Amino acid sequence: MNAITPEIVATVAALGRLKLTPDEVESATEKLAGILDNFSSIQAIDTATTPPADDVSGRKNAARPDVSAPETLASHAALLEGAPAVEDTQIKVQSIF
Repeated sequence: MNAITPEIVATVAALGRLKLTPDEVESATEKLAGILDNFSSIQAIDTATTPPADDVSGRKNAARPDVSAPETLASHAALLEGAPAVEDTQIKVQSIF
Protein backbone atom coordinates (compact mmCIF):
# COMPACT_ATOMS: atom_id res chain seq x y z
CA MET A 1 0.00 0.00 0.00
CA ASN A 2 1.50 3.30 -1.08
CA ALA A 3 0.20 6.07 1.17
CA ILE A 4 2.62 8.67 -0.21
CA THR A 5 1.36 10.60 -3.21
CA PRO A 6 3.00 13.39 -5.18
CA GLU A 7 0.39 15.75 -3.72
CA ILE A 8 1.47 14.89 -0.17
CA VAL A 9 5.14 15.40 -1.06
CA ALA A 10 4.36 18.75 -2.70
CA THR A 11 2.33 19.85 0.34
CA VAL A 12 5.07 18.90 2.80
CA ALA A 13 7.67 20.59 0.60
CA ALA A 14 5.57 23.76 0.54
CA LEU A 15 5.22 23.66 4.34
CA GLY A 16 9.01 23.45 4.55
CA ARG A 17 9.30 26.30 2.05
CA LEU A 18 11.06 24.02 -0.41
CA LYS A 19 10.65 24.65 -4.10
CA LEU A 20 10.69 21.25 -5.77
CA THR A 21 10.48 20.64 -9.47
CA PRO A 22 7.96 18.05 -10.69
CA ASP A 23 10.87 15.63 -11.22
CA GLU A 24 12.05 16.16 -7.64
CA VAL A 25 8.52 15.61 -6.32
CA GLU A 26 8.27 12.35 -8.27
CA SER A 27 11.70 11.19 -7.06
CA ALA A 28 10.91 12.07 -3.43
CA THR A 29 7.58 10.25 -3.70
CA GLU A 30 9.29 7.06 -4.84
CA LYS A 31 11.99 7.30 -2.16
CA LEU A 32 9.52 7.96 0.66
CA ALA A 33 7.28 5.13 -0.52
CA GLY A 34 10.30 2.80 -0.38
CA ILE A 35 11.11 3.94 3.14
CA LEU A 36 7.54 3.32 4.29
CA ASP A 37 7.61 -0.13 2.67
CA ASN A 38 10.74 -0.94 4.68
CA PHE A 39 9.00 0.09 7.89
CA SER A 40 5.98 -2.03 6.95
CA SER A 41 8.20 -5.08 6.61
CA ILE A 42 9.76 -4.38 10.02
CA GLN A 43 6.33 -3.98 11.62
CA ALA A 44 5.32 -7.37 10.23
CA ILE A 45 7.96 -9.13 12.38
CA ASP A 46 6.46 -11.12 15.27
CA THR A 47 8.09 -9.83 18.45
CA ALA A 48 5.64 -11.35 20.93
CA THR A 49 8.29 -13.69 22.37
CA THR A 50 11.18 -11.22 22.22
CA PRO A 51 12.15 -9.80 25.62
CA PRO A 52 12.59 -6.04 25.87
CA ALA A 53 16.14 -4.79 25.45
CA ASP A 54 15.78 -1.31 26.89
CA ASP A 55 18.86 -1.68 29.11
CA VAL A 56 21.69 -3.88 27.91
CA SER A 57 24.35 -2.49 30.28
CA GLY A 58 23.15 -4.38 33.36
CA ARG A 59 23.76 -1.33 35.55
CA LYS A 60 21.07 -0.45 38.03
CA ASN A 61 22.15 3.05 39.06
CA ALA A 62 25.23 4.45 37.35
CA ALA A 63 24.77 7.98 38.66
CA ARG A 64 27.26 9.31 41.18
CA PRO A 65 26.02 10.69 44.48
CA ASP A 66 25.24 14.40 44.45
CA VAL A 67 27.63 15.75 47.05
CA SER A 68 29.15 19.19 47.48
CA ALA A 69 32.91 19.44 46.99
CA PRO A 70 33.88 22.94 48.15
CA GLU A 71 37.58 22.20 47.71
CA THR A 72 37.11 22.03 43.94
CA LEU A 73 35.19 25.29 43.70
CA ALA A 74 36.97 28.58 43.07
CA SER A 75 36.50 31.39 45.54
CA HIS A 76 34.71 34.59 44.60
CA ALA A 77 37.99 36.50 44.80
CA ALA A 78 39.75 33.99 42.54
CA LEU A 79 37.01 34.31 39.94
CA LEU A 80 37.24 38.10 40.00
CA GLU A 81 41.03 37.95 39.62
CA GLY A 82 40.69 35.96 36.40
CA ALA A 83 37.97 38.14 34.91
CA PRO A 84 38.90 40.56 32.12
CA ALA A 85 36.82 43.36 33.70
CA VAL A 86 35.28 43.82 37.16
CA GLU A 87 32.73 46.36 38.36
CA ASP A 88 31.34 46.50 41.91
CA THR A 89 32.55 42.98 42.78
CA GLN A 90 30.89 41.55 39.67
CA ILE A 91 32.33 40.35 36.37
CA LYS A 92 31.63 42.93 33.70
CA VAL A 93 30.68 41.59 30.27
CA GLN A 94 29.94 43.22 26.98
CA SER A 95 26.32 44.17 26.38
CA ILE A 96 24.52 42.04 23.78
CA PHE A 97 21.68 44.45 23.07
